[in-house]
Amino acid sequence: MRSGPPWNVLLTIPNFVTAGSGRALVNVAERLDRNQFTPVVGVRYTADTPLERRLASSGIEVIEIDLAIPPKPYPTLPYRAWRAGRVLQRRDIALVHTFDYGDSYTEALAVRSAGACYVSTKKNMGWGSRAWFLRSLFSDRIAVQNEEMFHRFFRHPMLRSKTRYVPRGVDVEHFRSGVERSEARSRLGLPNGAVVVGCVASIQDRKNQLLLVRSLPDDPQVHLLLAGPVVDTDYRDRVLATATELGVVDRVHLVGELDDVRPVLAASDVFALASRAEGSPVALIEAMSAGLPVLATTIPGVMELLAGSDAAVLVDPDDLSAAAGGLRQLCSDEGLRSVMGSAAEALVRSRRSIDLEVARTEALYLELLWSR
Repeated sequence: MRSGPPWNVLLTIPNFVTAGSGRALVNVAERLDRNQFTPVVGVRYTADTPLERRLASSGIEVIEIDLAIPPKPYPTLPYRAWRAGRVLQRRDIALVHTFDYGDSYTEALAVRSAGACYVSTKKNMGWGSRAWFLRSLFSDRIAVQNEEMFHRFFRHPMLRSKTRYVPRGVDVEHFRSGVERSEARSRLGLPNGAVVVGCVASIQDRKNQLLLVRSLPDDPQVHLLLAGPVVDTDYRDRVLATATELGVVDRVHLVGELDDVRPVLAASDVFALASRAEGSPVALIEAMSAGLPVLATTIPGVMELLAGSDAAVLVDPDDLSAAAGGLRQLCSDEGLRSVMGSAAEALVRSRRSIDLEVARTEALYLELLWSR
């Protein structure tokens, strides 16, 4: 390992097909202090995605590398991890930070065998397997994205001392400009005079879009815009069947996954996130950056961000009555939407800007690298 800066830092992610995690990585990589760090991005396979092209235009190298080797057979795992880690030594990588949010732990072994530092990010609220504990145990530092994770997952004495709070941030200015409202609505097939409730989330039960369909106000001018990849086709079919049953299917629009979510935000009057579980909902923070009032659920990650704020209506994930009342209030009162939207933007600027996330990330890196 190098004795001093600038250190080569490898940020890894399986691929850039899932744009949310990819944007989070790119936002950090682009802003790292080049006097201290030289960022390199590693993916299992390249696909010439917009985010990869953005990295290239920023002068950040993207390489194909897969350090997450199969754990079995266990007797040969240490040797295979050492072999996988040799590429890090050849490239003089001092630290690896993974943006793979699964429970794979073998990447950490490969990195440690090469004498580099390993940082993992805990984004979601899942656990339930020995692999999660091993991944955390083999990490030099664990970046958690909400405070509840400390109490739920990292109270073990072997984990708590290496855990740091690094909540997700976004580039506020990026979501405040660039897309005109009427153009966005035309592109997404929405009436120009409608009141639009937008939601950016993968289509699956955990994201709970059914609550939004069932809560949609009777007003024929109110439309629901659902953007995100279809993870569960059966659940998508339930969403559409429920919308048909309730007679609102002509006001529910599924537009799939978008490389750029700004048209969805520009077209929306209200943003709704009905998830049953979230670690740090980036889509929600992005919507608030765009000045949208919010209806969201009372879950960790969301509550930490929004509790006590004037920017949101908070409801239980299973409380249909409260969700319907909240949407009805937001959709019928333009003045209220304006006040809440301004509060939402101000909250993100003060607590969740990308500059704050990068500062915390750099501090975590330097703590590790200078101690070595």
